[in-house]
Amino acid sequence: DWRLFFVLIVPLMICLWIQYVYRIASKLVQMRYALSLGPIMSHITDAITGARVIHAFNSSTNFINRYFLLSAALNQSSTLILGLRRWTSLHAELIGAILIFVVTYG
Repeated sequence: DWRLFFVLIVPLMICLWIQYVYRIASKLVQMRYALSLGPIMSHITDAITGARVIHAFNSSTNFINRYFLLSAALNQSSTLILGLRRWTSLHAELIGAILIFVVTYG
């Protein structure tokens, strides 16, 4: 029946639109991850190359605190990326289930 087809196409189109929106958001979150990865790598490199100077001036607690701040920002970005990937995966599974339902009962 053609009415069943339209009833199932509307949720499918909504799911595709939502997936498109979250794909854009995922690109922005990946850019945030890349931006937060640079400072922590630079900080680690500076700490390794300047270890003697850091210990000479008793600045190890400052470097440790800065490392914790940078790693917290990196962990937030990583968690957002994992959540968005799972959300996109869930929508892809939903679209597949709807398509299988339409082909089977349509």
